[in-house]
Amino acid sequence: AIEHSSVVNFANDIILYAVGKDIQSIQTKLFKDMDSLADWLMDNELIINLKRAWKTESRLFGTAQRIAKHSEPLKVSISPPSPTVISTTDYIQISG
Repeated sequence: AIEHSSVVNFANDIILYAVGKDIQSIQTKLFKDMDSLADWLMDNELIINLKRAWKTESRLFGTAQRIAKHSEPLKVSISPPSPTVISTTDYIQISG
């Protein structure tokens, strides 16, 4: 079960949202929930289409000041059947 993130489903798309004070805590939450998602997909004989992996991405939202504090990118992967890193992270700044 997805326990550490919020989930949005639309048609055949799934979005996981995780909130945290630092990249490490966000990564930990997403790793756990991505593993749960991968298990669910396998149990239901479904797959993530890695041929269309360009549509699978991670993004970090935050203020310019908060994002500037983090030198390492957000790294998310899905394990089964083999470790697959989910695309390079885009850093997005929200102002207002």
